[in-house]
Amino acid sequence: MTLAPLKTRNSRRALTLPTIAVKALKSHRKTQLAERLRAGAEWKNPDDLVFTMPNGRAVHPSHLRDGLALLLTAAGLPQVRYDALRHTAATLLLLDGAPLFAVSRVLGHSEISTTSDIYGHLLPEMTAGAAARMDTLLRAKKA
Repeated sequence: MTLAPLKTRNSRRALTLPTIAVKALKSHRKTQLAERLRAGAEWKNPDDLVFTMPNGRAVHPSHLRDGLALLLTAAGLPQVRYDALRHTAATLLLLDGAPLFAVSRVLGHSEISTTSDIYGHLLPEMTAGAAARMDTLLRAKKA
């Protein structure tokens, strides 16, 4: 397997991760360090990948697909492809009221209009949520 160049210049960016993700990555790092010790001279990770096989080599896409399928089944969720997870994350953030601009930056879109075009179908639900929040704000100011 070979690594491909990033899709756009905005693809390389700093992200603020949720605490749960940071904890999971720290735990994974400990596991990976133990795997590295067990593998010894067999450890091969020249690209310093975060997720590897126990010998440090890149994980084959079929392993990722199969692993995701197992996790989704165990959680009682429908089967989806990896790219759908990105869409799901963006959808959940937008429906929870995250600003479109922030979601656009997390996704690495160079233009906010790209995010709006892709997730525009959520606008009616987002608008209803905004109206409900405005009701709450106005009632709080009145009291």
